[in-house]
Amino acid sequence: MLTLARLILVWACVYPLVTFALLAFDWAELHMSLPLKTLLLTAALVPLNALAIVPLVNTVWRRSFQNR
Repeated sequence: MLTLARLILVWACVYPLVTFALLAFDWAELHMSLPLKTLLLTAALVPLNALAIVPLVNTVWRRSFQNR
């Protein structure tokens, strides 16, 4: 059950990033094909998640649930 909760927590951090990135593409009026947009989003968001978001979630997770 804790693994599911952790998965939901990571998803809750990633979902807004993807949504805001897509909104930024629309706001900047960048009309690209879907494969190119996907490539740019993954090139930016995967390292951000791997190097910043997931370690932050892990830290919060450990501090919140390690003593339980």
